[in-house]
Amino acid sequence: MNLFRVPLNFIVVLILINIDTLSGSTVFSLCFIGLLASAVCQLVLNQQLMSDEPADSKPESQELMDDDTDLALEILGLGESPHEV
Repeated sequence: MNLFRVPLNFIVVLILINIDTLSGSTVFSLCFIGLLASAVCQLVLNQQLMSDEPADSKPESQELMDDDTDLALEILGLGESPHEV
């Protein structure tokens, strides 16, 4: 179970319970504030990850992608040395 879904579901339930008392502009404002907060959190997280990473190394995701690509090419027989047909 993903624990990050619990607060999101809590927010959704609170809004749905109070939807009769909220105006359209209030719901839109709440959505905008939530989206803005998540964008700021993503920006801060990205900056922290970039500052912790050594400048001369590839990101781990890129290394994994390279490994997967090499494996897929090897399985298909399209590796560095082409096989004879």
